[in-house]
Amino acid sequence: PQYVKNGCKYFLYWLYFEVLEKNVDYHKVLKIYEDVVKGYMEESANRHLDKYVSFFSDKTIEKFIKLTEMYDYIYKFKKDTQHDNNKCDHGTKCVHLYKENIKICEESYDYDFCYELDNLKERYDTYMGTKGCCSSLSKTLESYKLHNPAVVIITPFSILLFTPFGSLFRKRAKNNKKIPGNLDYAMNVLPHTSQRVNNHNNNRQYNISYLSSGQ
Repeated sequence: PQYVKNGCKYFLYWLYFEVLEKNVDYHKVLKIYEDVVKGYMEESANRHLDKYVSFFSDKTIEKFIKLTEMYDYIYKFKKDTQHDNNKCDHGTKCVHLYKENIKICEESYDYDFCYELDNLKERYDTYMGTKGCCSSLSKTLESYKLHNPAVVIITPFSILLFTPFGSLFRKRAKNNKKIPGNLDYAMNVLPHTSQRVNNHNNNRQYNISYLSSGQ
C-alpha cells in the first residue's frame, strides 16, 4: 500500500536526519534501516513489511537524502521572513545543491530523480517570482530538460498534480519534540496520497507524501 511506502520513506528520513544527525555514511544508514525493520517484524511476528526491507539501495538512498536536503533548505529559505543574510544563505545552499544534483541527473539518467528536481525548481521559481529578496540569487533555476533535450519529458499536467514533500519539514519544525520513536508511528502518521495524484506519481521512486501541513 502507498501509505506503507510513505511510512518507510519517512522512517528513513527521520533516522538519518533526527537520530543519526547526518553523521554516518549512506551505506550505514541503509544497514540500520534494514536491521530495524527486520527487528520490528521479528518482535511483532508480522511479515507485512517483508518486501520493504530492501526497499532502498545504496544509490536510491543517496539520491533520496540529497532531495530531502534541498527541500530542507528551500523550506527554511521560504519560512524565514527576516530577509537577512541567514535567509539568503539557505537559498544559496539550496541552489548549490540543485546545481550539483542536475549533474547527477545528467549522468545517471534517473528520470524519477530528475522529475523531483523539476518539482523543486517549480517551487523555487514561483517563490522568487513573487518575493523580492536575496538579489544575489537567480530568479529561476535551470531545468534538467534544458541540459538533456533527449530526456523523456513528463507532461506538465502530471507535474501540476504532484504534491512534493516540502511540508514534511514544516511538520518537523512544529513538532520537533514529537518525533516518532517506532516504525508503527512512522507508518500511521502519514496520510494516504491525495486522490488528485495519479498512479505514475505514486509509484515514483522518490515520491513522498507529506504530513498534513494545514495549508
